[in-house]
Amino acid sequence: MAKTERLGNSWFVRLLPLCLLSAGALSCQKGRYLKEIQGPLPPPPAIVSANDPAIEALLTHVAGQAAASHVLSGIHELIQLTVDQRVTFAVAIEQGKATVSHELAGHGAPTLFVSLAHEDLEYLEADLTDGKLSESEVLNVASVLFVPCLRRIHAMFYFTEPGDKSALKVDNHMQFRLRTPPGFTRHGRPLDVAVTVLNVDGVFFYLDGLVGDPDVRYELGAADAMALYRTLVYEAEAARHDLSALRSLGERVDKTLTSAITYQRSWH
Repeated sequence: MAKTERLGNSWFVRLLPLCLLSAGALSCQKGRYLKEIQGPLPPPPAIVSANDPAIEALLTHVAGQAAASHVLSGIHELIQLTVDQRVTFAVAIEQGKATVSHELAGHGAPTLFVSLAHEDLEYLEADLTDGKLSESEVLNVASVLFVPCLRRIHAMFYFTEPGDKSALKVDNHMQFRLRTPPGFTRHGRPLDVAVTVLNVDGVFFYLDGLVGDPDVRYELGAADAMALYRTLVYEAEAARHDLSALRSLGERVDKTLTSAITYQRSWH
């Protein structure tokens, strides 16, 4: 079946590529696609803890390094960052700078929910010492942000707004892997960044690793994954009410994602 025959020509169906990163369905089988999507489950409440001056100083220093290195250019996020599962910060990234606060109230709704160990901050501090991020260092950062970024995509308007989503062909079992060089390690430990995304009654759930036989599996390099995130979040939001722009955006995403498919279930 030709792609144009399979997808149809309505503007709503043309938005399908916007959803492929997190929906992962290119099947022709009828009756398997979701009509309603709620998005991911709400994140756990922020951990209320006493101040940790050492961690806050480290995080503030890393934020300054990142700004000076220009790695935050074009990023607009409010991150709820939990360190060592015991202390939580609000990190607001805007206009190439990151502002760290121990107070979460008054910043608005977070866009990303990230949990890491203080060692990850120490690694990032070391990575930014020379004022840039190498390819391997970018992979280190991407490995921490991979699932939080998927969760944000799943909460975008094209998933959560009311309406019949069956034309978007959202599957209920997909997998994503971050492509790394053979034998790649993250600070001495083997790195394999992969997640299985299940959709149950319209709600997305995330499992570490490649679990089960998925409908589709994607493998993305760090640069492609970051570019897709910018497109599916920032560009899509900017074009939210411009159907022509959304269509053009979707075509670009579709091309990238089609080349990223490494597996589809045989009956697709």
